[in-house]
Amino acid sequence: REYVTILGERQWTPAPWVNVIANPSFGFLVSESGSGCTWAGNSQLNQLTPWSNDPVGDPAGEAILLRDEETGEIWGPTALPVRDAWPYVARHGQGYSRFEHESNGIALELTQFVPLEDPVKISLLSIENRSRQTRVLSVTAYAEWVLASQRGASAPFVITERDAETGALFARNPWSEQFPGRVAFADDQAKDLRLLPLALPDAGLFVEHRCAAQMGKGIISIGGRLSDPYLVTLEENVMIGDEALLIPHAVAMDEAGDILILGKIEVKQGAIIGARTMIMPGVIIGEHSMVKAMSLVTMNTNIPPNEVWAGIPARKVRDL
Repeated sequence: REYVTILGERQWTPAPWVNVIANPSFGFLVSESGSGCTWAGNSQLNQLTPWSNDPVGDPAGEAILLRDEETGEIWGPTALPVRDAWPYVARHGQGYSRFEHESNGIALELTQFVPLEDPVKISLLSIENRSRQTRVLSVTAYAEWVLASQRGASAPFVITERDAETGALFARNPWSEQFPGRVAFADDQAKDLRLLPLALPDAGLFVEHRCAAQMGKGIISIGGRLSDPYLVTLEENVMIGDEALLIPHAVAMDEAGDILILGKIEVKQGAIIGARTMIMPGVIIGEHSMVKAMSLVTMNTNIPPNEVWAGIPARKVRDL
């Protein structure tokens, strides 16, 4: 059974309606607006993120936010810290909370829970593009580290670093009296975020249709995908990173409706495409050039030979 709260525009509960989710050594609490705090070992003395005894403001010390990289709009699956006019649904169940929100043509569902034994909070974010156009989105997870009983006292002593192997963010408070030597971490495994509804395989170069792409010798790919491969040319010794997408088609809108745009993608000899990079129609990547991971190369971009490009949208970073 669930306790369901639906918040329309300018609607609030009389006070925060909170779900406490925990195992014997770790837990968190979360309100209908998505605010709350996380602790390990002791909910008072070892708060990982801050608890606020404010039944009016219900400030958020944690947040998951989306950003439309083309328009700059920011929103999230919960009513706080960023809220718009569309309804927010919060479902508190036994051992989990789920939040649902649709805005800007994007449907979001966030499920949060704690495993029965492991000291970790898991947030599963589902994103569905319900608009009629390709979207370029980024996801940001935000946390105010405490690692003590009060953030105001501990904040100057919290040390953070990024793990080189996993990319996770580590945080520790060497001045903690009650819990010295402990390390908190936050990690983002946003593998299901896609601009188009494409299901990727675990490994190998996946070709969506039967018509073969034009491929040279010595191509290396781990989990790359070619959509409409008859419009893709890969010359010799091309490298394609994990979950990279080469998509020579796009859908645009005008007064008459949707228009399918096709544009050949050419990847020249020795070029490298980084993991989770998206290559749009009409792109040419020159010989021995590199597009770094998690970049977006927009339509009809011509990357000259021997250059490094990166970013959303991708821009030249340096010469090779």
